[in-house]
Amino acid sequence: MNISIKAIHDAPVLPDAGSPKRASLLPKILDRLEDPNAAVAEKIHLIAIEIAGIAQGMQRNEEIGTPGSQSKSPVEQVKVLRLLSRTLVESYVPDTRDALDMNGPKFHFVFSKILDCFKDALMQATQKPLKDALNRSILKEFADLIRERQADIQREVDKPEFSYDVERDVPHR
Repeated sequence: MNISIKAIHDAPVLPDAGSPKRASLLPKILDRLEDPNAAVAEKIHLIAIEIAGIAQGMQRNEEIGTPGSQSKSPVEQVKVLRLLSRTLVESYVPDTRDALDMNGPKFHFVFSKILDCFKDALMQATQKPLKDALNRSILKEFADLIRERQADIQREVDKPEFSYDVERDVPHR
């Protein structure tokens, strides 16, 4: 996720961004924090927008000389901006929910189920049992290919810019 200060100010989720009394995003942030399925990057993005709104409000108060503006010293503004900066840096941490650990137990479970499907398809296609020489040869070749390509596959999915369109390579019957 690439977030810039300009993007935060231009974000459509900033309610009435031109108003000194813009609506707070805290209720939305709390909802996302309580939702275990919400992406960490989305939560941090909302927090960054709220912090930027606070910093903008502090600046507006200083510019128009509102009664409370003396308590919002430049030091306070710098603190808020540093917090915003840290929040934005944290938002670049990849979301670990979508990490692929090819040595992890979940991957091994899923792969074993896929392998079972492959074996069933092989027996149906060849009309022969798994112990047949042809089927054993195909399974051995499949295992060798997986072993050879495993490091390359892991390297590819670990790239920050990784994306894959599932629909692209799924054959339709």
